[in-house]
Amino acid sequence: MIDIARSHSTKHFLFQCLWLVPFCGLCYYFCLLSYQKLADCIQKPVERLAKSPAPPSSENPKARVATLQNTVFALSTWIFASVQAQVLIQHVPSLLEKMRTGMSSSHFSLVGLGFKLIQLVSIMIGLVMLSLHYSAYAFDPKWIASGKAPPERFSLLEKYIFYFAGFGTPFLIINRMTSFLTGFGIFLTLFPFAVILGSTLNYRKLTEEKMGEISEAPLRVLEPAQILADNALKQVEKLIHQGQEKLHGGGGGGGAPGKVEKIAAKEF
Repeated sequence: MIDIARSHSTKHFLFQCLWLVPFCGLCYYFCLLSYQKLADCIQKPVERLAKSPAPPSSENPKARVATLQNTVFALSTWIFASVQAQVLIQHVPSLLEKMRTGMSSSHFSLVGLGFKLIQLVSIMIGLVMLSLHYSAYAFDPKWIASGKAPPERFSLLEKYIFYFAGFGTPFLIINRMTSFLTGFGIFLTLFPFAVILGSTLNYRKLTEEKMGEISEAPLRVLEPAQILADNALKQVEKLIHQGQEKLHGGGGGGGAPGKVEKIAAKEF
């Protein structure tokens, strides 16, 4: 029986890795492309009619490299943010619960109550981060079409955190209350409408009508993920440059490596 259970578990794992995850990844990628195309059509109809079409990206290598860098940085930031959210929702409360149960009864009342409060705050911050992630799917296509760089987009999410957390909460609830495939299908079905809303809603006006003018972000929940992503990409780029130098015989001169590093720093 144990061997049968292990065999079934192994087959299920291989099915997920070799078929389910790649299939969902392809669906996800092509849906994101369609979301971006939809936002472009909503955001720039006047420019397309009034101006001549822009040259293709292949004729502008610098713009293409900058776009690739922005995409990689944004994707890396959201990966780190998702990991951070899962740690705050699952691992931090679990660790605090183990610490609380291991304490003596004399300290249970006060310190245990403090642990419970920290658990609640940790879970709430993690859920807010996931809600921001869902909002970013709806508003990012408009911001990308408007030419906003990833740091500016993350700053907007943090500055209007109450609006965007509320916008993404229904999708978070759907994801939490359904299975993976069901939630994934509902997500891909509803998000074209969310992209349309994200391209037309005036989140600044709606927020300032309720809360007044916001000068800066009340909670910078995405800043740690941005720092991690930036450092990780710099390390990757450094390794790539070192590999290129070794491939070309160590750089061929005394001043070349420093110059390469300065250029890399400017690009990031």
